[in-house]
Amino acid sequence: MKKFATLCAVGLLAATLAFAFTGCDTNTPGKPVVTLDLQDGSAPKQVEPPFGNYISGKDSFEAPTRDDWFFNGWFLDKACTVSAHDTRVTEDITVYAGWTDTITVAMNQTADSVPYTELFDISITASAASSHTNLFVTVTPKKDFTGAASTEKFEIQVSLRWLSDEKFMGEYVSDEVVAHASAREIYLEKSNGYTLTNFKTAAEPVPAYVFNNQRTVAVINYVFDEPTLQCKHK
Repeated sequence: MKKFATLCAVGLLAATLAFAFTGCDTNTPGKPVVTLDLQDGSAPKQVEPPFGNYISGKDSFEAPTRDDWFFNGWFLDKACTVSAHDTRVTEDITVYAGWTDTITVAMNQTADSVPYTELFDISITASAASSHTNLFVTVTPKKDFTGAASTEKFEIQVSLRWLSDEKFMGEYVSDEVVAHASAREIYLEKSNGYTLTNFKTAAEPVPAYVFNNQRTVAVINYVFDEPTLQCKHK
């Protein structure tokens, strides 16, 4: 009888422990593996995003680069017909890099949100007059913007900024902006390849060091009308 009672107690204890472990299971799903197939001849890479993360766009993973191509986002198939955007990562999957030689770039109204140094070259020339210095700006696109999706004409605001002339041991201390020479609203048009030449500043005095030592920079401050530019690799 005692042996039976002992067996019953052991069984009850085992059942209780089993229930406790089952009821308190707090294990979370393991991190799924996302394989990044760059489709450029290189070996695929693998990353482990948190379980349940969404693939939100091009920037979900480190954007790849490839000579003479634009990265066009991640896709669920090798032919790049099904976008991986908004895919929830709950299991191991493979995504494929899409590439294109032409891309349409949206230019927002906030100039700082667009990498203009990748789109335009801005150069400054100067000529000394009797009482002042004339400054000229030329804006030239780095890529071909004449594609069908490009805006016919759009307006930008360009300003010239003087930099500090503070020196130490003969070297400029910083590129601190100390004054604005001018700001102008101007048009860039498809008919001339969006090239602007001889944008002249107001005829106002400019410190000698600005002209003599080229201590001035041209900056695109604002873009009007939310244009788009269809870029094509040259």
